[in-house]
Amino acid sequence: MALVAVETGRRANKAALDAAREAGRAQVEAALAGVRLQLDGQREDTLWQARRDAYAQFLNGIENVRMALVHLAVAGPRYFEEGLGRGNDVGEGLTQAREQYRHLLLRHSALRLAVDDPEAADAERLSRLAGRLIEDFDEYAGAFPAGDPTPSWHRFESGMDELRDGVEEWALHVRGRVQEHRGVGAPPSRPADD
Repeated sequence: MALVAVETGRRANKAALDAAREAGRAQVEAALAGVRLQLDGQREDTLWQARRDAYAQFLNGIENVRMALVHLAVAGPRYFEEGLGRGNDVGEGLTQAREQYRHLLLRHSALRLAVDDPEAADAERLSRLAGRLIEDFDEYAGAFPAGDPTPSWHRFESGMDELRDGVEEWALHVRGRVQEHRGVGAPPSRPADD
């Protein structure tokens, strides 16, 4: 009888030990799943932030180019057509536009690494348009002493409208994407964001 009691006790202890091991294993698996989920969330947050930063940097870059072109749109006709201002203003403005364009190309490269193809393609279209506008203005300035600047000026003017509208459309689309992803791995909104 004593042997049966010892054997029953041993079985009970083994069953309790097995149950404890299984509970411990389940607890460890749950803890690991929680850590994995937390790491996935941090990874998503990091990717979301990188995308948001790339959007902001590209938008800043294209707007800097656009503002340099706006300066040229004002300074060019004043100097070439009205004889007002200084030629240096136009030359410096063109140099500034080209420098801003080089910065834009770097930002565009970073954007391509962080965003989806359609967004990168739209940004590429805007970048090319900005570069073409610099060439159009340069052609306009060069046409003054040699001939008729009107065709190049009209291309420049219509391109400026296209660039303005394109940047506005791109920014609205990107803002929608950022807001769409706000709940997926996004940090909590600040009161100013609401």
